Amino acid sequence: MGNCLRLGKALLPTTGVDERFDGQWKKPSNFEPLKTPDWGDAIGAVAVATKHEIVLLIVGGLFVVETVSVIVQVFWYKRTRRRIFLMAPLHHHFEKKGWSEPTIVIRFWIISMILALVGLATLKIR
Repeated sequence: MGNCLRLGKALLPTTGVDERFDGQWKKPSNFEPLKTPDWGDAIGAVAVATKHEIVLLIVGGLFVVETVSVIVQVFWYKRTRRRIFLMAPLHHHFEKKGWSEPTIVIRFWIISMILALVGLATLKIR
């Protein structure tokens, strides 16, 4: 498995870690570690290596819904010239419906916490 560090029995993903820390050192105000594909690759690699892909899908459920809302909106608009949502991604739809941004953020936090707990509940203790 490429870009991994073996530490005893543990296999640690190191995809792009040095680049991330280098970026933080040079421009700390622009550092956004989770917005880079390398970290997503590393999280996905850990999920695949530990055979917990479904758990990753559950825990990241809100991100999945946001992404799917864009895919569905674009697909449906190209076919029918009509929109399903007022605006995609989904959180913008709720803004257009009149929800305030703090309301959307807090409700999405609550949904994310519930999904994280559901994901943890699906894990088996070995």
